[in-house]
Amino acid sequence: MKKNLPLLAVLGVVLLGLLIRIVPTFGNNFYFTMDIANEATKAREIIFFRLHPLVGQETSIPGFYHGPLWLYYISIGYLLFNFHPFGSLFMLFLLNAAATAVLMWRVIKKVSLKVGILIGLSLQFFWPYYDTTRFAFSPFPLVSVAIVNLILLAWALEGNVGALIGSAVVSSLPSHLEVASLPPFLGLFSAVAFWLFVKKRFTGKQFFYAILALAATHLARIVSELLSDFSQLRAIQEHAASQRSFLSTTQFIKFFGQMIEIIRQGLVPQNTILSIFLILGFALILYKQKKKNRFILRFAVLTFILCVFSFVWFASNTGWHPWHTVYIAPLVFISTLLIGSSLKRKWAIAVCIFLIAVQLPVFYKNYIYNFRPTNDASILSNELAAIDWTYSESGGQGFYVYTFLPSVYDYPYQYLYWWRGTRKYKYVPCEYTTYPGVPDFFVRNYALYQKPQRSCENVRYLIVEPDQNTGTQALWLSEVRKSTSLDKEANFGTIRVEKRKINP
Repeated sequence: MKKNLPLLAVLGVVLLGLLIRIVPTFGNNFYFTMDIANEATKAREIIFFRLHPLVGQETSIPGFYHGPLWLYYISIGYLLFNFHPFGSLFMLFLLNAAATAVLMWRVIKKVSLKVGILIGLSLQFFWPYYDTTRFAFSPFPLVSVAIVNLILLAWALEGNVGALIGSAVVSSLPSHLEVASLPPFLGLFSAVAFWLFVKKRFTGKQFFYAILALAATHLARIVSELLSDFSQLRAIQEHAASQRSFLSTTQFIKFFGQMIEIIRQGLVPQNTILSIFLILGFALILYKQKKKNRFILRFAVLTFILCVFSFVWFASNTGWHPWHTVYIAPLVFISTLLIGSSLKRKWAIAVCIFLIAVQLPVFYKNYIYNFRPTNDASILSNELAAIDWTYSESGGQGFYVYTFLPSVYDYPYQYLYWWRGTRKYKYVPCEYTTYPGVPDFFVRNYALYQKPQRSCENVRYLIVEPDQNTGTQALWLSEVRKSTSLDKEANFGTIRVEKRKINP
């Protein structure tokens, strides 16, 4: 039985983590935003048409794209769940569970079973970690990638060549998730690889294999560039040369404040000063310890180096967004718990209890909120309620539906009307787009998702999401309401739906 305790502990924590993530999603209580729906339409094409895209989503730089691996990954979830939007979220849960399992397994082996359980359990109730699994946003897997990457790099520092090759692959994965976060990960890998090279831990042949593995992770981008005459490289060059380039200025002072805020979230979210003293104190403790646990030391130092590279990169430009550095707070939390656990027994217990105690109220407050009904227009249950109402009011007859979203891009309803219509109602509307008579230009192969249909009644539905730019919304409404009269109106959260009869 004792022999199986580590495995049982890992499985228990992983199952608990899955449970506390899945339960709040019951009743479709999770986000299906424009970005997620955009990815869903592309995953649908991978499944239906056996397409093999060489690029993923477009970045904020026109003509420059993320890698395609995330699209391939979530397409598995959509296939497993019969195209239900939960499919992509479930695949994110699996990544999160895998990272927890790998972390616990390594801590149990290198530190102790008790510390492994402590780290795994604490992480499940750490809000910045949990928060990155509430919706299937492609940058959120950066947390799991960072945890696994540091474990592999720490292992590589022990002389394991397989870990070095694995870290080369994992270090490149941000290219497929959030390419803006790639430089810090590559910087960390390069620093460790250089150190190992200087120390002659690996042969030149083994380093070549690692670099080859790193390049292979970018193979799709390389092929895409060759086939497109290096269009993405030219897009980067054009952006860098423009006056509005994110590289045109720096923000060291501003981003330093952001880093302090991120560290506060990872330590004592109620107090910034205490968080700073805590991290400085723990760094001093780790430095002064005579008997250092090599794994704890390496994990903490690697966390520090990754934070430094992240600071230097994002402070040197103006392209930073909060999701670019979602991995920092969890890594700081894990490192601090590891260092705390290495203290003398009484101090270790006191420090770990304190860290968990200050984090639990934050988790509880935010987690409980997930169970409450919300009016958010991007929650799937509200979107589906609006769609179901249009079908119910139509009584099995064909109808027209036009949607207004602040983003302009109507990916959520492009995907949901096709999915809900073909699965539950066995037909799609006569037209579902943003404007009468205008096909949806944002979805590839739009015409292939327009069947089956039924005889069209003179009924038009308007689905209107709230927008701060009321002028744009008012202009759209005035156009799509022409030659119609209001029959019924309903609200689903902040989504307003109008049923309008088309005047003869």
